[in-house]
Amino acid sequence: MQRWNLVSICVAQLGVLAALYFGQARDDAWARSQPGSPAIAKDVWLPKPHYDDPDIVSYERLFKILERCRFRRKEGGPNIDSLEHALRLWGPEAEFDDPEIMSGKEMLAILTDARQFPYAFKRSPPPLIIDANGRLDIRVDPHDPHASLHHDHLIACLLEAGVGLDEPVYTPARRLVVRDFVVSALSNFRLDQGEYEWTTLLATYTMPGPQLWRTEGNRRLNVDLLAKRLLRATDNLGVCRGTHRLAAMVALLLCQPEKKLLSPQVCELIHAHLRDVSDRLARSQREDGAWTPAWYTCQKPGKQDGTLIENILVTGHHLEWLSFAPAELLPPRQCILRAAKWLQKACLQATDDHWQSGYSFFTHAASALANWRSVRPAQFYFAYHAKRVKPEQLPSRTGHVSVPTGPGHEQRRRPISARL
Repeated sequence: MQRWNLVSICVAQLGVLAALYFGQARDDAWARSQPGSPAIAKDVWLPKPHYDDPDIVSYERLFKILERCRFRRKEGGPNIDSLEHALRLWGPEAEFDDPEIMSGKEMLAILTDARQFPYAFKRSPPPLIIDANGRLDIRVDPHDPHASLHHDHLIACLLEAGVGLDEPVYTPARRLVVRDFVVSALSNFRLDQGEYEWTTLLATYTMPGPQLWRTEGNRRLNVDLLAKRLLRATDNLGVCRGTHRLAAMVALLLCQPEKKLLSPQVCELIHAHLRDVSDRLARSQREDGAWTPAWYTCQKPGKQDGTLIENILVTGHHLEWLSFAPAELLPPRQCILRAAKWLQKACLQATDDHWQSGYSFFTHAASALANWRSVRPAQFYFAYHAKRVKPEQLPSRTGHVSVPTGPGHEQRRRPISARL
């Protein structure tokens, strides 16, 4: 009898321990408790740039542009969209000597910790992270500088900055992890949400393979459907003149050999679309190398078409996604060289007012140029600044060193040749 009582007590204690464990785990793994939630991989997959081409940008010019991309503190607090882009460019480990420059750690804390968010501003804004009434989300308001500007953009920026899926995020109510927000974004996808470029990137970066999952409205969804949404409605190109759609398409193609998220038919549709885009870029490029907001029309623009900021936006974003694209999907090499030359000149000659109003666009330009040299912006910047480490000693972002080849491209291979 005593033995059975002892067994009963042990079982009861195990039950209590299990309840405590799983009760705590529920908050730390909120997403995994949701019915029909998509399966998420252990680690984040990110695309890698294909090329290292000294003709596109020199280390000296790249350093000068990155120096202007340092994120300065502002009286009253940061613009959240600018902050997201700054973290995406520099990563959470960036630490600057200048106290007027915000560190990557500070950027990350403002964006992922609701306890610290109000203290970043002179006047406390509404919470950035929403966790109430069963809703887990990031506040989006294009008219509020203290909110995110685009749907799912903040979470995608975290992943692209190198933040892991199991890194903590503190909501106003509890501690969660980045993974929970990824699953929430994919589970709450709506066909009418307007922007789905970054939702597609979240699926591309985190899903281990092809799958169907259920959204909030009990609709079955897969990556094929997301890709078809990207391909639809060419008259409404999407965010940043359609360039983010192109970036998402390239990421889908690059992960295809490993993950096979797309059906062969949709994969071929994306290939065909990007070949068409490449042709349009070759035909619509301005003589000085810029691409303008009217790039998709294939009409040769005049010198005054588009403002400086608009053309930096379009040219920088195009060069960024092209840095990941396979060689057969690139426009002729001379187009890329002209675009890079114009972009560097525009970034270096732009006024401080231009940089303040268009900071996010300048970070895409800097990221693009760093990709074409196959260096990580923060690693390169601090190595060059210290004059102690040569960029060729940095961890490579590609498995090879090459420049675009194929029709319209010179077939050659060039090593990193600059010396610090």
